[in-house]
Amino acid sequence: MENPVSPEVRVFPDLEALSKAAAREVRRVVEETVAEAGRCAIALAGGSTPRRLYQRLATDHSAMIPWPKVHLFWGDERCVRPDHAASNVRLARETLIDHLEIPDANVHVPAVETRSPEDVASRYEAELRAHFDRPGDTQHGWPVFDLILLGVGADGHTASLFPDSAALDAGDRWVVATQAPPDAEVRDRITLTMPALNQARNVFVMTAGDEKRPVVREILETPETGVLRYPAAQVHPKGRLVWWVDRATIGLEGDAS
Repeated sequence: MENPVSPEVRVFPDLEALSKAAAREVRRVVEETVAEAGRCAIALAGGSTPRRLYQRLATDHSAMIPWPKVHLFWGDERCVRPDHAASNVRLARETLIDHLEIPDANVHVPAVETRSPEDVASRYEAELRAHFDRPGDTQHGWPVFDLILLGVGADGHTASLFPDSAALDAGDRWVVATQAPPDAEVRDRITLTMPALNQARNVFVMTAGDEKRPVVREILETPETGVLRYPAAQVHPKGRLVWWVDRATIGLEGDAS
């Protein structure tokens, strides 16, 4: 599969500089989307990289962002209690949501702790379908998020879409149950599917650290081979794709590009 639009790659000295710039851009996307459409739908990421972004949004930009018009979702979640250390919901609550004036009804948390992963995925997809019910909210049967935040693992996974996973062949599903590899701390998960990711107006892929350098460089420098190996290379949104990376990840010198 060939990417119809080349990604924009922004390189920063470190995670702190990356997060500061990404927070400004998230604010801009939200402000412009709310001004145009009246509300903004964001899918949050888990993992360690977005932590500083969320903290920056909460401290530097929260007063300027119209949070009552923002709806927060999750691109994926581990099937653990919401107070578990591995919970993506817990990460977002502690670093961002608990510091905002955002209505509870705007925070669309997957109820993962009491049901099977398959049931959680079906229920979360139903919640998404109820939200994306206005003209223009879907395209060709898929939800159109205004912004999706993603990370990338050292194995090339993104959200909870892992190499060779059956979740990559999800048909017409928006959300599916999936499993991480056997060495993962939490294997049972739910995730947005690739077609659901790829209808977004904006996708920001954020990654930092030299352990991801081989995968990221292959995805960005030789996408024709990367797309065959890594789910992160299959992210080709209809809208804008921006990779936010630090120098350790990309192996380049210089400031933000």
